[in-house]
Amino acid sequence: MEKFFLVGLCGVAGAMARYHLSRHLNKWTFPLGTMLVNIAGSFLLGLVVSIKSTAVLKLFLVLGLGTGFIGSFTTFSTMNYEVMTLLKNQKKPVAFTYAVSSLILGLLAVFAGTAAGRFL
Repeated sequence: MEKFFLVGLCGVAGAMARYHLSRHLNKWTFPLGTMLVNIAGSFLLGLVVSIKSTAVLKLFLVLGLGTGFIGSFTTFSTMNYEVMTLLKNQKKPVAFTYAVSSLILGLLAVFAGTAAGRFL
């Protein structure tokens, strides 16, 4: 039961952090806040899952930070909705740039986070 609450508590913090960042950075045509949240979340998840630690700390890192905080912090579904909205508004170049750059930079961030986590 405490695992359930750990995920929930950390999830609340992740959702609040995402809301704060997106609210301040999504003020332009390009949804920069959502993109940065997804890239940062990808890096953090790569980092968290690759850190070598004790079983108790690993449980906190993976469940609390990975599933809870990062799971609610990243906004892949929001990104997809924003791409669809850009397409509906006839902004195909922006939609394509946003979707492809989010995917590529997110993948690169996971690799960087995983590499960084090997040193911790």
